[in-house]
Amino acid sequence: MDRAKNMTVGDLVDVKETDRGSWVEASILNIYKDPQYLPEETPNNDGRVYCVRRLIVDEIVDCFVSLGEIRPRARIVLQFEDLHVGDTVMVNYNEEDPKARGHWYDLTVQHLDIVKKKKVVSGTLHFTRDSYLNNITITFSDEIMRIEGNKLREEMTEEERELMHTHIDFRPRAPICSKCCDHPRRRCRACSCYLCGGKDDPEKQILCDECDQAYHLGCLDPPLVNLPEMDECLDLKKTFLESTDEELIPKVEYNIIEHLRDLATSFRNYFPAPNPENSWIRDCFECGDVQLTAEEQDALVDMTCDGSLKSVFKEYRLNQLWKVKMGLPVPMLEEIDEEFSDLDEIDVDVSGSDTSVSEVSSVSENESVDLSVA
Repeated sequence: MDRAKNMTVGDLVDVKETDRGSWVEASILNIYKDPQYLPEETPNNDGRVYCVRRLIVDEIVDCFVSLGEIRPRARIVLQFEDLHVGDTVMVNYNEEDPKARGHWYDLTVQHLDIVKKKKVVSGTLHFTRDSYLNNITITFSDEIMRIEGNKLREEMTEEERELMHTHIDFRPRAPICSKCCDHPRRRCRACSCYLCGGKDDPEKQILCDECDQAYHLGCLDPPLVNLPEMDECLDLKKTFLESTDEELIPKVEYNIIEHLRDLATSFRNYFPAPNPENSWIRDCFECGDVQLTAEEQDALVDMTCDGSLKSVFKEYRLNQLWKVKMGLPVPMLEEIDEEFSDLDEIDVDVSGSDTSVSEVSSVSENESVDLSVA
């Protein structure tokens, strides 16, 4: 741990969020010397790296920042009579809905007025260094806070040093979850466990990459004790049907299919869905009375089929691709070559010759037809 001239471990500060430029409450966990620091101190860099813990409702995030990204916690609410044109203060503002509760930003006051007993404060709202909005009128004009500047600790009074460690209530801000408004005891399936809605044991919740929902390990069916080794989504329910050849054919029931590969989407329009001669593959694609779309067929092959089915399916697709090679742009052929790179050892008989996918992608740009790719 290093000792800084302005801050010390345990100080309550405001830290700037780099993504949106707003200020949130935080506390200093540790201070380190910056190994890349040049010995020329500036107001925004004192040669230290500050490890701070951001406190956003029940969310705790640790990050590393420089002196220019932190400042003492704002504590004093300014009265309208205390404001002057040119002052820089901290205000609450919502970019999407200016009348709603938002986040805390710096504002340079440009206009002050009272219209029909209503206090009007407007000015330039600052996000990042080069990002700002002019002529912004503040809705919450009674919640304007004074910005506390960084001071050397040796210049602080004993009372000011004590305030740096004195806890105060969090400032009101836009809720992270619009459903429960971040109420800690209110069950919510939108921001907590999708099955029980409970907010307890967040360390025992897992987030599904497919449906983007959180689940308690104990709420799953069957319940889990530890994290699964493979990603698995509850919306993709896999069953296995026994075919006439007594082979297990995978069948997928889809509630919704999202996040498909861009490549599959782009070249699906150029040739029809496959209809393999092999009855067991055709049965797999048709799944009995259920007709799968081309989108579902791609997802079926990518997510559930075994290696042999993938090889047969890709070989069929490669034949179809060769037939329409003159209708595909060269950049698209290069992408397809990369996609089918695992078929380099498979010889595909097209028009009486052995052809690999590398030969397909070698079609010159002059021979191809200029078509837009979806």
